[in-house]
Amino acid sequence: MSDQPFTSVQIGTLSISILGVIFVASVVTGVLVHSLPVAIIALIAVASAAMLATLTIRVDADGVEWYFTGRVLSKRLGFDEIESCAPRRILPTGLGYRIGFGERRWIVNGGSAVEFRSGGIRYVIGSSDPDAVCAEIARRMQSCASTST
Repeated sequence: MSDQPFTSVQIGTLSISILGVIFVASVVTGVLVHSLPVAIIALIAVASAAMLATLTIRVDADGVEWYFTGRVLSKRLGFDEIESCAPRRILPTGLGYRIGFGERRWIVNGGSAVEFRSGGIRYVIGSSDPDAVCAEIARRMQSCASTST
C-alpha cells in the first residue's frame, strides 16, 4: 500500500467571484462614504473568499479527511467508520455551482460530489473527480482489510 496520501482539490470559483464583487463594492462604498461598517463587510468578504477558495479531500493510510482552505473547518472519518462511498451528481442549480458547508454538506463548486455514509449519517463532499476519490478509498479499505486478516 502506498504511504503517499491521495488528494482531490475542488476550487471554489463561484464563491471567490461573488465575494470578490462584494469586496470591491464594499471598498468603493467605504471610500466614498468613509464608513467603518462597510470596511468590516469588505474584510469579512475577503476572509470568506479565502476560506471557501478550495475544498480538499485527502485519503491517507488512516482514513479520509476533508477541509476548506487553511483547514479552518475540517472533518475526518477512519476507514472503520465508512459504511459506503459513492460518486454523486448534484442537481445543477445556479449554473451548476453551489456553495454549502456544515455537518453533512461541504461543497464549494460544481455539480459532482462524493457521498459517504457513516453511522447512519450521509456526508456529501464536493469533488472535481469523485470517481477517483471513491476508487482510492475502496483500494485503501480493501488493502486495510487484507492486512488485518
